[in-house]
Amino acid sequence: MPALTPTAIMDAYLAACRAELAAIKPGNVHVHAAGHRMSVADFEASAVLSAPHLAAAGTPVGARIEAAVAATRDGVGQNTNLGIVLLCAPLAAAAERPGRSATPSPPCWPGSTRRMPPASTRQSGSPIPAGSGRPSATT
Repeated sequence: MPALTPTAIMDAYLAACRAELAAIKPGNVHVHAAGHRMSVADFEASAVLSAPHLAAAGTPVGARIEAAVAATRDGVGQNTNLGIVLLCAPLAAAAERPGRSATPSPPCWPGSTRRMPPASTRQSGSPIPAGSGRPSATT
């Protein structure tokens, strides 16, 4: 998988922010309801202000978060997007690295470092391979 450019990361983040505002969330701000002394315009401005900081190439995750939150606070005067910033900062950092699979194979069993083989190569219908720590029917 090729690395995403800062522009592509910014575009994806802004799209996620718009999608979040479009989702109707009772008790929270969305396109049909303001609340908590915040409006949709505050969230839209926050997205635009924080986007360059989340997409800053080579910047550590913590620095992305700090800069995005500071830009939001300076521009809007309140915390409107901390949740989505915390979610997207590590995703943005990972997206700028080339060669990473978007779907890593899951561990065989919680705490295991072994990886599951592709489903097409498994012998049984069980999603957990034999010998992975799962109790057998005979024990």
